[in-house]
Amino acid sequence: MKSNPLIASLLCLAVLAPAFADDLDDIKKKNTLIVGVKDSTPPFGMVNPKTQKISGYDIDFAAAIAKHLGVGLTVKAVESNQRIPKLVSKDVDMIIATMTKNAEREKQVDFSYGYFITGQKFIVHKGKVNAIEHLTNAKIGTVTGSTSEKQLKRELPN
Repeated sequence: MKSNPLIASLLCLAVLAPAFADDLDDIKKKNTLIVGVKDSTPPFGMVNPKTQKISGYDIDFAAAIAKHLGVGLTVKAVESNQRIPKLVSKDVDMIIATMTKNAEREKQVDFSYGYFITGQKFIVHKGKVNAIEHLTNAKIGTVTGSTSEKQLKRELPN
């Protein structure tokens, strides 16, 4: 028997739709979309010094989604290591924040299409570092709980 990709897709959607519908129903019942964002990653999310509210590119995305759904928007600041736990515990309805998509995380949450793609970089004084081995005893700042931190610990365990 030949398989039909369209029928298979529709069956998968029919199985998954109730879970998505429940979340959407909950959002519409409370009339608010609660979005977790970072508040220290300009231009994506940062605290506006005048208003003390979080603003930025990610918040613009959140506002557009809330408007499309016809609900209000509540923005909550989240740290990198809080993103998935806050989403899984339903403290937030969605996370819109810088986050590396990887196989480990895909086992826990669904990702949208990426809207800003970049690699991991770090900055050093010009001409001081020519190879990663030159950083063996360096102090390097990164975000706790991020993939950058994990990568650094793999590459430079000390």
